[in-house]
Amino acid sequence: MEALKYNVDKDFRRLVFEESFITGHKGFALHKVEWMPEEKPKAILIVVHDIGDHILRYKNFANYFTTEGFGVIGIDLRGHGKSAGHRGSACYNDLLSDINNLVKDTQNSYPCIPKILYGTGLGANLALLYTIKQNKATHGLIAASPWIRRFNNPSSLLRRCSKVMIKAFPFLTISNKLNTKYLTHDLVSNKKYEEDSLVHKRISPRLFEEVNKAGEFILQNRHRCNIPLLLMHGSSDRVTSWRASAEFKEYTSEKTTFKLWEGDYHELHNEFDKEKIFEYILQWIKNTSSTQRVIYGNF
Repeated sequence: MEALKYNVDKDFRRLVFEESFITGHKGFALHKVEWMPEEKPKAILIVVHDIGDHILRYKNFANYFTTEGFGVIGIDLRGHGKSAGHRGSACYNDLLSDINNLVKDTQNSYPCIPKILYGTGLGANLALLYTIKQNKATHGLIAASPWIRRFNNPSSLLRRCSKVMIKAFPFLTISNKLNTKYLTHDLVSNKKYEEDSLVHKRISPRLFEEVNKAGEFILQNRHRCNIPLLLMHGSSDRVTSWRASAEFKEYTSEKTTFKLWEGDYHELHNEFDKEKIFEYILQWIKNTSSTQRVIYGNF
């Protein structure tokens, strides 16, 4: 692969980069970013970011895949980045509706180009549930470090306290307890995360509870995910549980591929071995028959 021989920061200006806003569920303004190759894209990768994150932190990912001829599109989820909403206190179903709006907006803008959904952490949780509920809405799904279960599940006492707080203070947000040193092994990337003014470390007890419930629903309904799925996790992830991802793989269809990245932390797209990870994703796309048929025309 030649693409990642480029200096990412230096060559970011090579991309066709556009920012705009789309209307999300209940009229919320959602910040959207598009990275496009110079030629017609082979497919569009629709990115859903993690809790507290924002879409502009995916420029490494976008740089690689636009160089390979793919478009990359994503939004800041409500309550994140440049989008409207109170930081960290969104309703889960509203987030799910925003993803649906993004997919439809992308389909309207690029009607004859296949779409592949890509999510990290919370974004992967949302993408998995969206796929289970809206089967065949996209041609494939890539779930990286999905929040199916946390690395350390909250105690039953904490869950009970959380339910009381939800009723008394539904819009209250608290620290999401993310330890930045476990994002990646790249200390520079972690430092940039700490200093990024668009990043926040908040979450409401309501959203926390809703995401955990969604994770259990995803496990119970994994048999309903019937599109090509690449499920990836780092074996040293201390944010979300790789064992839950391995459990998800059991009893799913042959369309599911599970890849465990030995020693990696949570943000696979920012890890030191991201070149290998991006190349693996690219080969998965090429080797997956149903996506290969629409993207490469080999069948």
